Amino acid sequence: CLSRGLGDVYKRQILQVNDRPMNTLEDFEEAVKEANRSSDRILWIRAVTQSGRLRSAVVELDEK
Repeated sequence: CLSRGLGDVYKRQILQVNDRPMNTLEDFEEAVKEANRSSDRILWIRAVTQSGRLRSAVVELDEK
């Protein structure tokens, strides 16, 4: 389960998650799965807004 903070990220084009390029929804889903298996359970997200500004976000994943 993802924290509420991820909702704001969906309003942007996601470029990278945990230093991996995001080209497809499957890339994003795999990054979330890998983060869930890791000890820190964090997504580091780089995205671009609709106006073209680069943004970064850190999302902590909830416990299962």
